[in-house]
Amino acid sequence: MKIPVRFKNISLKSRIFISFFGILLLMTGSCFFTISRFITRFTETQLNDDYENILSETCDTMENLLWNLTLTSGQILDNEEIQETLMLYQGSISPYERQTHYAALLDTITMLTLANTDISLLYLYDNDSQDFVFSSFPVSQIQLGQFPVLYQNTAFSFCGPCESQSSYNGNPVLILNRTETLPNGKTVLLSIESGFYSLLAPIRSVERKSAFLAITNASGELVYTTYADESGTGITDILDGKQNRHYRSMSKSMSQGWNVHIIIPEHVYIQDFYQSLADILVSVLIIAAFVALIAVYFWRSVYSPLRLFDRQLGLLLSDENSTTQMHSSIPEYDHLLHKIVLMQRQIQEMIRQIIQQEKTNTKIQIEKLRAQINPHFLLNTLNTVHWMALMNGQDDIDTITQSLSHLLSYNLDKESVTTNLDKELGALTEYIQLQKVRYDFRFRIDKPAENDLNIPARNFNYSRWLKMRWLTAISPAWKSLSAYRLTIPSI
Repeated sequence: MKIPVRFKNISLKSRIFISFFGILLLMTGSCFFTISRFITRFTETQLNDDYENILSETCDTMENLLWNLTLTSGQILDNEEIQETLMLYQGSISPYERQTHYAALLDTITMLTLANTDISLLYLYDNDSQDFVFSSFPVSQIQLGQFPVLYQNTAFSFCGPCESQSSYNGNPVLILNRTETLPNGKTVLLSIESGFYSLLAPIRSVERKSAFLAITNASGELVYTTYADESGTGITDILDGKQNRHYRSMSKSMSQGWNVHIIIPEHVYIQDFYQSLADILVSVLIIAAFVALIAVYFWRSVYSPLRLFDRQLGLLLSDENSTTQMHSSIPEYDHLLHKIVLMQRQIQEMIRQIIQQEKTNTKIQIEKLRAQINPHFLLNTLNTVHWMALMNGQDDIDTITQSLSHLLSYNLDKESVTTNLDKELGALTEYIQLQKVRYDFRFRIDKPAENDLNIPARNFNYSRWLKMRWLTAISPAWKSLSAYRLTIPSI
C-alpha cells in the first residue's frame, strides 16, 4: 500500500507526539470502557468483601470470647480445691473464717485468670443465702434473667452483648452464667464477663464504615445493636428487608443459631462506592502522568540528541571550529558525536593540505613562468641574429641560427604537445646541422615515406635514440670521416 506524501513528511517530533498521545487516548478510552463494564462490578464486590470481612471479624471475636468464657468456667467450677473452699465458706459462720476462705478463693481464682486478658468481672453467688461469695470487681446490681440471652443450653447461658454488671466500665461485654450444684447440695452461680475492651475492635470497625451492628439470637430476637432509631425506621424492618431502599444489610449465622448483622445506609454505601472509583481514577491518572513522563523522557532521549547532531553537522559544513564538546548524556550518541568531531577535524585538515598544495603548485607555476622568461629572451635574440644575418647576406650564420632556434623551441614545448616520429626526425636534422658546423662533415639521412612516420612518439624519444646511435658511430674517428649515412628503418 502506498503511503500518501503528506504522511511521509511528518517530522520525528510530531510522530513521537502522535504516538504517545494515541497511547494516552487509548488508555483513557480503555479506562472508561473498563469502568463501565468491569470496574463498577469490581468496586461493588470489593466493598461487599470489606463488609464481609468486618462481619467475619465480629463473629470470630465473639466466638473466641464465648469459648474462652466456657473454658474459664470449667476451670473454676470443676476445680476440687475451689469446690472445697466454697463449701467451707458456706458452712462458716464466723466472719474471720469466711475472710480466710475468701482469701483462699482469691488466690486460686487469680492464679487461674491472671494471664487471661479477656476476662474482666467474675463473681460467685450463693443462691441459697442470696449473697456474694467472691467478686473480682464491685457488682452494681444483679439482674438475673433480665439480660438478653444470646445462647442457652442445660449447663449455662450466654447473655449480651450488654453493659457490664460492674460500674467500673460501660463498654459492651459478653456474660456467661453457669449454675453448679456442690457436693453439699447447695448451688452456686458463676458469672463471668468478657474483657471490657474485647468487643471494641469489631464495633469500631463497623463505626468507621458509618454502618451499624446488630445481633439476634436463635429466635430472631434483637440482642444488641448500635443502630439509633432516630429516623423512625425500626431495626426489625431493616433486618426483614422492608427498608432496602434506604439501607443494605449483611448477615452471618453461627453454629449455635445466633446471627450477626451489619446495616449500611444506602448513602454511605454509595459514598464508599464513588470513593473507590475515585481512587481507581487517581491511579489511572498517576499511570497516565507516568506515561507522559516517559514520553517526555523518550522525546529528550531521541529528539534532543538529533538537534545536537544537526548543530554538529552544521559546524561540519562550515569553517567554524567547535570549541566546546557536545554531550547528550547518552553514551551511544556521545560516541557518534565524537566520531563527527573527528571527521570534521580530518576534513578541515584535508582542506588545509589542499590549500597548502595549491599554494605550492601556484608557486611552482610562477617559478616555471619565471624560468621560461630566459628561453624566450634567448629565442627573441636568436630571431634578431637571424634577421641581421639575412640583412648582411650571411647565409651560414642564418642557417645555424634558425636550426638552433627551431631546436630550442621544439624542446621547450615538447612536454606539453603530442609529438610523432616525423617531428622527432626534424629535430634530429636540426641537431645534425649544428654538429656539421662544429665537426665539418657530410651527413645524410634516408627516411621512408612521410606517411609512415606519422606515428605518436609520446613514450619513446626517437631523436635521442638516433643521436646516441650517431654519436656512437662517429665518435671514434670523427676527424678521418668525411661522410656518414644513417638509414632510418621503416616502422
